[in-house]
Amino acid sequence: MRETEPLVNVAASLLTAAALTLLAYAVARPLVELDPTPATRALPVGLAVVLIGFFVLVTRRRALAQVVGFLLLDNGITATAFLAASGVPLIVELGVSFDVLLAVLVLQLLTVRVREAFGTTDIDDLWELHD
Repeated sequence: MRETEPLVNVAASLLTAAALTLLAYAVARPLVELDPTPATRALPVGLAVVLIGFFVLVTRRRALAQVVGFLLLDNGITATAFLAASGVPLIVELGVSFDVLLAVLVLQLLTVRVREAFGTTDIDDLWELHD
């Protein structure tokens, strides 16, 4: 189920994701230099996931793609917080992972129901239903 008219094509999306990753490394460099532990060295990765998730959320029209963007954004924020705090207890990580799994399942169920009810998950088509 590819988008027929994406806002940003695949090649431009990949180049933008690469640029956002480089931006994340550039922005996080001063933070990593403050305390160069293994956790803080991975901080730019979490920041890159946040930026790419926001990009996907903004540029995709299908509801499922926007759900993926939202989950990327959420997981990136969580990863950045964990890395900045130099880790959390295992039980908290397992609880968050379980919450994310449940969120994915619920959002998948909602997307299937929207597709069954309206025949599409394209946001532009669904926006016309509010009138």
